[in-house]
Amino acid sequence: MEFRYKPLPTPTSIRLLKFDPDNYVELLPCSFIVVDITAAPEYIALSYVWGDATNRIPISIGGQIIQVTRNLRDALQKFRNTPALLWADALCINQQDMSEKNVQVNMMSNIYLKAACVAVWLGPDEHGDADDIFEDIKAIVDFTSLVIEAHGQFGHFDENTGDLYWQLENKKDIVSALPAAIVRSDDEDKGRLERFLRLPYWSRTWVLQEVGLASEAVVLWGDQAFQWNPVGLFAMFLHRHCKALFIRLGLLAELEKLVHVYLAFSPFRPMSTFLHIINNSRRFKATDQRDKVFALLSHSTAHTISMTTVSLNWHAYRPAAITAARLTPSIHEQLILKNLLETREKSYTPPKELPPPFLQADYSKTTDEVYLALAMNHIKRAESLEILAAVQHNPTAPEELFSPSWVPRWDYFVDTPIFGFYMSDNIASANKKPIITPVPPGAKSLIVRGLLLTRITFHTDILEPSCFDLAAPSNTADTLTFWKQNPIAETWVKRLADLDPESYPVLPTLSCSSDTGLYAMFDTRATNVYDAFMRTWVAGFNTGEQDGDSFMLERYTKAYWERLTWGSVGFSASTLSQIRLSPGKQRAQELNNQRDWQRYRDVAAYVCNKRKFFITKKGFFGIGPGALKQGDFVAVLLGADVPFVIREVFHEREMNLEERMRLNQPVPMDSKFQLVGECYVQGLMGGQATNGVEITRDITLI
Repeated sequence: MEFRYKPLPTPTSIRLLKFDPDNYVELLPCSFIVVDITAAPEYIALSYVWGDATNRIPISIGGQIIQVTRNLRDALQKFRNTPALLWADALCINQQDMSEKNVQVNMMSNIYLKAACVAVWLGPDEHGDADDIFEDIKAIVDFTSLVIEAHGQFGHFDENTGDLYWQLENKKDIVSALPAAIVRSDDEDKGRLERFLRLPYWSRTWVLQEVGLASEAVVLWGDQAFQWNPVGLFAMFLHRHCKALFIRLGLLAELEKLVHVYLAFSPFRPMSTFLHIINNSRRFKATDQRDKVFALLSHSTAHTISMTTVSLNWHAYRPAAITAARLTPSIHEQLILKNLLETREKSYTPPKELPPPFLQADYSKTTDEVYLALAMNHIKRAESLEILAAVQHNPTAPEELFSPSWVPRWDYFVDTPIFGFYMSDNIASANKKPIITPVPPGAKSLIVRGLLLTRITFHTDILEPSCFDLAAPSNTADTLTFWKQNPIAETWVKRLADLDPESYPVLPTLSCSSDTGLYAMFDTRATNVYDAFMRTWVAGFNTGEQDGDSFMLERYTKAYWERLTWGSVGFSASTLSQIRLSPGKQRAQELNNQRDWQRYRDVAAYVCNKRKFFITKKGFFGIGPGALKQGDFVAVLLGADVPFVIREVFHEREMNLEERMRLNQPVPMDSKFQLVGECYVQGLMGGQATNGVEITRDITLI
């Protein structure tokens, strides 16, 4: 007989699964008990991937047959001979009852938060990898924690040898090594690491909430069990200190997923807002694309909008807090975490209740309706256009923008950092609040106050991280090849070598003095073409991901330029002819210079991925979305911290848009625009376009 669900008696009721005595030879025998979440007995909540929906196996619930995926059946088997009560969403929620599903999904945070334990089921260990991987994780985390407890600090990582250089408090240097499974790329060890990082579990949207809200979490992989915190710290360490190696291994994207699974609901990113969380979650999968939003509504920032130090399960993360704080790349977040630790060591009581989220899970709405409602509600509650910075379109299809173009598609992922989230120092609209004109009910347009600044007249091809690397050349011909393949060199040679754009004039240093001597100096050298050009490729390194050791832009730019032009990891030939260094000091200098140019390379690759460098009609340099085209506008919108690339939509009554552009005629006030994406424009990020300017134009985004 096929199983039929009975309605739950109250809105706070849940079903728990228990295992019955083994009366069946083949089927897994279970039954449901219905309890109120406010007075539930101790239970374990499963966190797992549903798996292949076509590969289903029957189990028995109360003597009736129900089909479940093989992966869920395998997870249940681990508890078959225990008295445990389990909660698993695929079984304990009637997935066919829309009303019940809406209620249960909106209380899932409580279900996982109140569970005695969350069992993270990674799946069967088909290759016997779990024991070795967990041993490697333990070795790295234990050693890192010991060094931190001894007040030591990380020095640097040699990506070729796998050596990790540390310095203790007494200035003594020590060296450790990454396990072979992480460093080697030509044997079965890499396969073991790949299989771990590419487990389907790390790609599922719902797991962010499930493991993130756990009071205690245990990782189950095949027959092995391991604590959750060390897995997260392991990922944080590798991402913080060994990123270059994972780029080389082709596993950086997989590592970043694991990092985000651990950090999304943790207290270790105190400066994150809901937009940071949902944007990072774009890379995860969801069978139902509405769940890209619904799965995150239990996050505290979905209730507060802005950053928050609220942590509903601080006790679960406390054992990892000291190590996690040192592995956090942002100096500001390190300081916040240090203060949190000191404060919460004395006492901490989580809030009993948070404000309601700005959206409720409602499966009667379409995906488009959910994304539109999120955008509108966020703009209203945050009093900001910050969410527009998350708009991303297909960089390879500039003619096929999503509609509405200004609503972020959370089910579409382009791996680029966001310039316009508040953690950056950008204030393109000079911190002015948005002015929004209401639209009729049902309309999908957004009318905002802003400035049309300048059109784009040139852009590069879509940029990839690999194009910024500089392998060591052996002769002049190799160096010339760099200039043809590297977009920085190519753009400089073809567009700027003999040109001074009006936006970045070369000005002298201005000194002001009095009878008592020099009292002010304004160094304007940074406004010249070269400095503006090189600063643009790294977006002024203003992305909110600043490393604990500061990014020295002038020094790293010089090292990269020198490497590019001279093909040398050390000094240029002219410099070497003027000074004398011992071989040892020269080698040390070469290593320092190599790290310097690689820092610039890494940031440029990070900032520019899937984007385009552009030059405007007024001579401004910028980095914008891959979908931008020649003729698009750079605009500043009140209430947004970054400029945007927007595209005028051809008006039916206008016979020739290109002719108007050629004649430089004004844009009609009733023109409509598509939002292509945010951009960085050197010289416009500090409010220069809007300071002291009365802005009267309404820009209609469709």
